Amino acid sequence: MKRCAHDQCRTWRLVLWLRRGLRFDGEWFCSPGCLADATARRLEALRPPRIARVPTMPPVRLGTTLVASRSITPDTLERALGGQSTSGLRLGAQLLAMGVVDEPTIMHALARQSGVGFLTTVDPATVHTPVANLSPTVVHALGVVPLELERDGTLRIAVGAPLPRMAIAALQSGTGLRVRPYLVSDTVLRTLLEAYGIDAPLSMPVGVGRLSAVQAARRIADAALEGRAFSWQHTWGPGFAWVRLDGAAGPEDLIVAPSVTEQTWQVALTQR
Repeated sequence: MKRCAHDQCRTWRLVLWLRRGLRFDGEWFCSPGCLADATARRLEALRPPRIARVPTMPPVRLGTTLVASRSITPDTLERALGGQSTSGLRLGAQLLAMGVVDEPTIMHALARQSGVGFLTTVDPATVHTPVANLSPTVVHALGVVPLELERDGTLRIAVGAPLPRMAIAALQSGTGLRVRPYLVSDTVLRTLLEAYGIDAPLSMPVGVGRLSAVQAARRIADAALEGRAFSWQHTWGPGFAWVRLDGAAGPEDLIVAPSVTEQTWQVALTQR
């Protein structure tokens, strides 16, 4: 005879005729409290994956790319590098402030540097309705914006530079879709993030951001008790666990801060 799935609980399933209990993620729990506590333990035990460091060729710097394409001269690059010491701007922003290049030139160079495409403009109205069932909660946490789900199952997304490889990997893992990133300027990305999902249907769960393991576990237990969720899965974003609850009404996203901060999973950023 089975008992409550919480390994610290001694309640046997014989009490079903006295206490109904609930099933979640393929297991039986005698109470929402046991489900919440067991889930909190699972969340607290999660650790980001360790990513092996693979030797790679040094990245081609933005300044070198612009000089090679004759967009700027070596002298202009030297002046821009000198100006950075006082302005604190990144090189692309410094060159734009000096008026020596335009934004499409910078975006083209950054896209070549990252090996992806780029977009100079995107109509914010295209993301007013959530794309690929991704909630504003997870989009803001990842810092990338879904633009369109193509017929072949490829998800086109807008990203900033340097290329957010961890966020892209999380999106691929969390959705099971092939992701194709396009670089946009910081201004365009901010506009898209603000516009994303503002016309979301009221029935769509929006999710909750930046919860502790205990807070997330309580929400999971409540969702199970109310019949909104029957299982959960997770993947890792940049600095957090993305937990997705699966239910009849659709997925619900929770952003959970890890209990222990580890640096080994972080992917080195592309230099600009």
